[in-house]
Amino acid sequence: MHGDRYWYSNSGAFSLPQLRAITGSTTLAQVICRFLGKDSHVQPKAFMVSDDYSNFPALCNSTGRDENFLVEWKDEYIEYPMPDDDIKRLLEKAENVVKHRKSASSNSRQASTRASYTDPFQIYAHMMRPKEGAVKLSGASDVLLEYSHMIMQFGQFIGHEITHAPLDRGPGNEALNCTSCDSFDTVSPSCLPIPIPGNDPFFAPFHDGSPRCLAFVRSLNGQRQLGPRRQINQVELGMPKITPTLFHF
Repeated sequence: MHGDRYWYSNSGAFSLPQLRAITGSTTLAQVICRFLGKDSHVQPKAFMVSDDYSNFPALCNSTGRDENFLVEWKDEYIEYPMPDDDIKRLLEKAENVVKHRKSASSNSRQASTRASYTDPFQIYAHMMRPKEGAVKLSGASDVLLEYSHMIMQFGQFIGHEITHAPLDRGPGNEALNCTSCDSFDTVSPSCLPIPIPGNDPFFAPFHDGSPRCLAFVRSLNGQRQLGPRRQINQVELGMPKITPTLFHF
């Protein structure tokens, strides 16, 4: 993954003590324990299947668990003076305005720029379909038995909740219909439909006599304020630093 340190090491993102907590002592097992409670059992290496030796599930309240890694995010309690009735009404009106603006800004791509498809690094290379060997390998049930379900869940968490990947939209802010195999030419250059091979075990290659494709829409590119960038998500640039820390356990 290519990126820069700006998004997670600048002074406006995290303080120095917070960066030290993220990159030095925080583990995924600790984060899970914070949500499951002290009476739960979690293996030290959360991405690996537990065993009876080095990755044996331990109590979350054991001495080996560091409970202070979130201390740097704790805010001091501030007691504000009780506002009078007029100020309360103004605050209620302001909150209503904020809620209205948030509901109106449902399109997450407003702050993004349109992708430049002339960049050779961003041109579709016709490698969307998996090779036959990959399809056969995916049917094996004992490929990744050493890894736990958490490694898939963490990848989905990064892809859906952490990263920001706005999609191109059609007229009237409608979703692009990229189900047709020629939608790249007839609908939008953002459409990259995936052709279904003739030996696919789940989907028929033809529908109503015409070739059948899986709909796929490209992500828009990120900001360009820091110079030319590859088409990667806007806030995932800290992942190369944060993810190895979670793998450190």
